[in-house]
Amino acid sequence: MSLRVLPLAIVLGCAPAAAAPDPTAERHQLARDIYQELVEINTTQSTGDTHKAAQAMAARLVAAGYMFDVRAHGKDERVSVKAFETEQQYLYELVKMLAGGK
Repeated sequence: MSLRVLPLAIVLGCAPAAAAPDPTAERHQLARDIYQELVEINTTQSTGDTHKAAQAMAARLVAAGYMFDVRAHGKDERVSVKAFETEQQYLYELVKMLAGGK
């Protein structure tokens, strides 16, 4: 090989054959798309719908392959005070037992 061709061969040998797509850029674009979708959903307390936002995120998780029963609690869901207090007492007793208390 001549001395004139050698520098060109070194430069071409060091250059990547083809630029591979940047997986970081793809993840950033996905995150931006998810954020954009959430921003466009009205979730204000007065007129918004947080249930719609929860459903949109659940749909993305299911599309990504996560299999689970999609349940979201909406703003119109009501729980009686007695049922709430009973659940709170149960959770208190459970945490106390798991923490080693009596």
